Amino acid sequence: MKTSGPNTTADKTAPEEIENDLEAFDPAPPNRRIDDKAAALEQENTRLKANFNRERFVYILSIAILFNILIASIGNRSMVGIGLVGSLLLLLGLSKFLDFPWIVAHLDRWHDLALRACEKFVDKPKEETEPLPELDNKRKDRLTTDSD
Repeated sequence: MKTSGPNTTADKTAPEEIENDLEAFDPAPPNRRIDDKAAALEQENTRLKANFNRERFVYILSIAILFNILIASIGNRSMVGIGLVGSLLLLLGLSKFLDFPWIVAHLDRWHDLALRACEKFVDKPKEETEPLPELDNKRKDRLTTDSD
């Protein structure tokens, strides 16, 4: 009695033997369409982050300008100078934090120049000076009597 159904032994084929048990866990090759979508989304995400950083920097720049105008209108010259230098340092640090490449490149270059200048200053040999000649007794006596 032959039955033609999915459970018959004649229709079943033996599974191919796996050489290594870990082959079952090997990932399938990536789906190209999904990778392209992910790359496009990531590129859009980085573009949006860069735009948000630029917008944030413009807001803080305008606040710093208004702050400096306020200081200039009510303060004296030293306060204006301190305010300008402080604002400049704040904006340079903020631009480095927000990773603006056109500012970071210059800051890194200036940092390297300053570091090399400091290294040259510290590492330069000290100038040799001749020791002072010993004063003879007559000179010593004259110096001590003149000061009295």
